Amino acid sequence: MAFRYGANVRANGIRLHYLRYGGSGTPLIVLPGITSPAATWDFVARRLAATNDVYVLDIRGRGLSQGGSELDYSLDAYAADVVAFASALRFDRFMLLGHWMTEVSSQVCNHSARKRRCSSDHFGDQLRNASRSAPSRASRIMIPWDNF
Repeated sequence: MAFRYGANVRANGIRLHYLRYGGSGTPLIVLPGITSPAATWDFVARRLAATNDVYVLDIRGRGLSQGGSELDYSLDAYAADVVAFASALRFDRFMLLGHWMTEVSSQVCNHSARKRRCSSDHFGDQLRNASRSAPSRASRIMIPWDNF
């Protein structure tokens, strides 16, 4: 599937940039590594878009998302950004895949007052099916939300 567009959304009080790739089904939010902008995951996102509706997020302070010394760069802030991003795009549910974001993945559920059912599943080698050079460690979380 091909790249569809790049856009910005206001979430958690800051501007977050993301890239959207074609696909359908439950949205898959991809969180690149701490030093990687969303654009570096293009080759992975294109493959994932064959079976998913893919959104690659520039985390705060990276890529084209808002940054600055006045921002909080804690894991709690990153997790709150993901929940706010999903809410801003009106996702009823989503999957989360992150390279270094295992801790953020496990904290996302804690940032919603309306958590209904939330389970996390950590995986590694399955991601290699999406790309030969994909990271060997990753995490995902499936969050079926009724509403945010």
